Amino acid sequence: MNYSFAALPLALLLLGMGASTAKDATQSQGGAANQQKIEAVKEAYKNGLLTPQEYAEKLRALGVAVPPTLQERRQSLDEAYKNGLLSREEYEAKVNALNAEAVSGSGSGDQPEEDFGPTRTVPIIDPMFGMVAATMEIPANWNFEGVVLHGPGCQVPYTATVYRAYSPDLRYGIQILPPTQSFWADDPRTLPKFGKCKIMPPISAADYAQFVSIRMRPNAEIDAVGASPQEAGFQANLEKTEFHFFNQAGILGEMKRVHLRFDADGQPEEEILEAKEVLRKLMVPTNISHTAMVGYKPLPLYVLDANVTEVHAPQGQLIAHFKAMVKIIQSHRPNDEYVRISTQYFQNQSNMAIAASWATFNTIMQASQEQADIRSRNAQQFIQNMNAEGDARHARFMAQMDRQDRHTRDVTDWILDQQLYQNPRTGQTFTGSNQYKYTYQDQSGRVFQSNTITDPEVLYHADWTSPIPIHH
Repeated sequence: MNYSFAALPLALLLLGMGASTAKDATQSQGGAANQQKIEAVKEAYKNGLLTPQEYAEKLRALGVAVPPTLQERRQSLDEAYKNGLLSREEYEAKVNALNAEAVSGSGSGDQPEEDFGPTRTVPIIDPMFGMVAATMEIPANWNFEGVVLHGPGCQVPYTATVYRAYSPDLRYGIQILPPTQSFWADDPRTLPKFGKCKIMPPISAADYAQFVSIRMRPNAEIDAVGASPQEAGFQANLEKTEFHFFNQAGILGEMKRVHLRFDADGQPEEEILEAKEVLRKLMVPTNISHTAMVGYKPLPLYVLDANVTEVHAPQGQLIAHFKAMVKIIQSHRPNDEYVRISTQYFQNQSNMAIAASWATFNTIMQASQEQADIRSRNAQQFIQNMNAEGDARHARFMAQMDRQDRHTRDVTDWILDQQLYQNPRTGQTFTGSNQYKYTYQDQSGRVFQSNTITDPEVLYHADWTSPIPIHH
């Protein structure tokens, strides 16, 4: 009996264990089925079959804790503002914060980071060298177009690497646009004088990105404009990462993002345009002389380099796939052999251009100096001619004034009944009365006048001379 009672708890224990094992197996099967449903929901969202709201709702229904999506948070803000729970200032501040999340591409953790599956390697070809310039890793089923562009530039030939990669349905994609370069100067004489140069005042990176968006997506709606998360690091390393020109006096950099929405064949899409700008201040020798002589002075020339990177995805899925698309962009790998050959080629081209430029400059300077010498000689001859003409005019003027003066004195003598006489022996002149018929002057300058014929030598025993009446 004791044995029977002892066996009963053991049987009950075994029975309990069997029931527990069956229960655990049932729960495990249920958990696996639930996990399969979760994975199916994620796959449907990844393939664009669910909106962010539908995706979040289905995950919550399966017991997954999903934070509110950006759109749900925006709807909550709109509802709170509508019901008077938020002031206008609070509402605008919170909306701006949401927009900043959209611009940064970081999201709020409401959507999982998704990739695009297996990848393949694609080449970027430089047709001028007939070589692979670089390679990239893109999703295996995506399309790709990449090339190195060559053409006339402003002061050096234009070279740019451009590409675009996009999904078969065109709803996901990335693109690197051709970079642009523009010039501006306070003094127009400092601007480049040759080449295909774009002359325009510098604009901000945000304005440039919006300008590009208008051209690319003319009917798009811009949600937000803000700084790129990489801007601070880009600015901190600007002097190290960007080429430094010998006459560079300053450099500034910006990275800004524009978040926008548009329709692609009736399907809602969202896009981020990231604009990166480098603005250099160069001190350029400029001829500031307004005369024949050449005088140079260093004046500022502003050179702006700008480029734009674009990523887009179906509405509500850009954040979930943003890191995957950035990873595609970062997969760009230059071909070392191409870099070596192309660098050597362009360096030779640059050296030849510099040599030709110096030769042209020296020729221009020599011709300019010769012309300046000719102009200087002509100017000196002109000055001498002008001086000679001036002296002649002055002489004629003085002669005319002298004639007028002598005539005036003659008239004055006539009014005063006097006459200017000159002694023919000594050449001396004197003024005497004109009321007498005879006038005499001795060797000591004494004058004798009479209306009768008189011999002063007999009368005064001196050497007398008859002076001649003359005009002044």
